[in-house]
Amino acid sequence: AAFKVARIIVVACVVVHLYACVFWRIKIDYSTIEEREAFLAAKRVSPDNLADIYMVCFYFIWTVLVTVGFGDIVATNKHEAIFCVFLFMSAATIFAMLVAQINEIISSLQESSKELDTYLDAYLS
Repeated sequence: AAFKVARIIVVACVVVHLYACVFWRIKIDYSTIEEREAFLAAKRVSPDNLADIYMVCFYFIWTVLVTVGFGDIVATNKHEAIFCVFLFMSAATIFAMLVAQINEIISSLQESSKELDTYLDAYLS
């Protein structure tokens, strides 16, 4: 069960990483320097600090993926809006798959527990 949970977390982080990178690439390619600087200033991030920029993008993708969507980061041009539509569709699919995987893990743990109870009942009776 621990391996399955770790695998889910790793896969989710890789997917979020890829989407975060694509989000920033779209922001670079389709917004003006002033728009990017305003975006970063609103998040209190220096344009030279790639780690902080990455964390802002990573945070945005995670909020979409887990369906929280705080609304503090939004699409500011049509290219970002198109990306966000695809992000929303894939995030819903990924979220559903994650919930299904977690449900499967919990079910298998419950089955193991029932088998142990049956074994102990037979042994102790």
